[in-house]
Amino acid sequence: MILTGPEITSASKDGRLRISPFTATQVNPNSYNVRLGGTLLTYTDQVLDTHRPNPTRRTEIGDDGHVFQPGELYLGHTLEEVGSDLFVPLLFGRSSVGRLGLFVEITAPIGDIGFHG
Repeated sequence: MILTGPEITSASKDGRLRISPFTATQVNPNSYNVRLGGTLLTYTDQVLDTHRPNPTRRTEIGDDGHVFQPGELYLGHTLEEVGSDLFVPLLFGRSSVGRLGLFVEITAPIGDIGFHG
């Protein structure tokens, strides 16, 4: 079941859904718009190895924003912490972001019940 905007607001108020910080203007008819957090990671090696940690470089997004470079993979996080013990979270990019050629998520749009972060 996908929650409607009013159901998202209600579930956030009564604790069934945790969104922090919660901003009412981010609620849509059947979704909540999370925002990009203030830190990005980029890999520093050209070759990535799934069997060992890959070194990254940390970049803080300043007040002026960030210019994304073509061909660079950025790992970001949301400003909001989201979690629920009842609902499965889904993360999808907005079409306005997709039209810019940016992918919000690539392979893992489904979160886990009980995860809060």
